[in-house]
Amino acid sequence: MHKKYSYLIEILGILIILLVINFIWVSDDLGFTKISPHPFWLIVLPIAIKYQLREALVAVLVASVVYLILSFITYPELTLVQFFQFEHLKPVLLFVIIGGFIGQVRTSQNQKLVALMKSKKEMDEKFLKLKKEFDELLAWKKELSERIARQSSTMTTLYEMAKKLSVFEINQLLQAALELVQRVIGVKKCSIFVFENGNLVRRSQLGWLPEDEKKFSPHLQSPIVRMALEHKKVVSLNITSKDELEQAQDVMLACPLLVGEEKKIYGLLKIEEIPFLKFNLESIRQFEIIANWVSHSITLANEIGQTRGLSDKTDLFKKYIYENFEGVYQFGIPLSKLYS
Repeated sequence: MHKKYSYLIEILGILIILLVINFIWVSDDLGFTKISPHPFWLIVLPIAIKYQLREALVAVLVASVVYLILSFITYPELTLVQFFQFEHLKPVLLFVIIGGFIGQVRTSQNQKLVALMKSKKEMDEKFLKLKKEFDELLAWKKELSERIARQSSTMTTLYEMAKKLSVFEINQLLQAALELVQRVIGVKKCSIFVFENGNLVRRSQLGWLPEDEKKFSPHLQSPIVRMALEHKKVVSLNITSKDELEQAQDVMLACPLLVGEEKKIYGLLKIEEIPFLKFNLESIRQFEIIANWVSHSITLANEIGQTRGLSDKTDLFKKYIYENFEGVYQFGIPLSKLYS
């Protein structure tokens, strides 16, 4: 039987036990009319205390009906007027009054309990919501603390890392560029692709796992990459929530490497994975600046490679030295404006 009606089994079980006792040991007084307090209270009181008003009234009804039937059998000589006198119906009236009262009290308590449980559930939900917001605030506090710590040593860090770009061997230069991106911005996965025979070919990467080779390399025709190469500027994926960022994405940020005065596309600097809190406008600006630094370093490396065989006394060599010496003061963006 459904749990909702399990009280009926309890009522019938107690009733059967009482009837067995009545028919075997008190057979001369069916219905326990001479016993006080009446044994049928064992049906009414437990049910009224355990359950609510509805169940209590059912127990009262069963006890009253059985009592009336058995007492009618015990006193068949009574007329209807005598049968329904107060002295004879007193147990039934007490069952109704006391059983109904206890059932009503129990119902009121249950309603208060339900209201309290509902209030507790709402408080728990508010607590979980506040806890989530608190955890997010702690994460932001940690991120801000890290930013402050990074900014306090920005000049030294950038100077030390930028010195790694002062090399004229392309492979070392590209690897140093990725290390700069990873340390300054805090990305998890990044890579550099260069054009070889008209195709983008991966030359270096950081943070990649073995399975990332198949995951990231084929996706060079994504909208992010295509827009970055077409417009020759940094392009980022539009992310509005942490859940979106955690979904499988191929490219987070991409910026072309432009070399020479004609701004020819040499390759592509790409970020495949970055923490949500670090994916912000500041990181995008830093990423673009680093890409510009790398582009300029590649330009210098190519120019130096083309002039290695020139005599230091030729007019062309002097012109090269003068132009690049002047370019040292015109290159890039002042570090003081990096976080402005």
